[in-house]
Amino acid sequence: MIQGVPWHGYFALDTKTGELCRTVSYDIVPKGSADDLAHSVLRCSDILRAEKEAAKH
Repeated sequence: MIQGVPWHGYFALDTKTGELCRTVSYDIVPKGSADDLAHSVLRCSDILRAEKEAAKH
């Protein structure tokens, strides 16, 4: 069974906010301890979407 994050490009850093984000939604990553952290990080697309919505208001 795979443990941990699936590959080194799974995480990225949003250059506007400095926030750590996931590059993809990968549901196969098992849950438990360190894997819960990987699942708790927002997807980069969600951060971008929130920035665009905030700019509209």
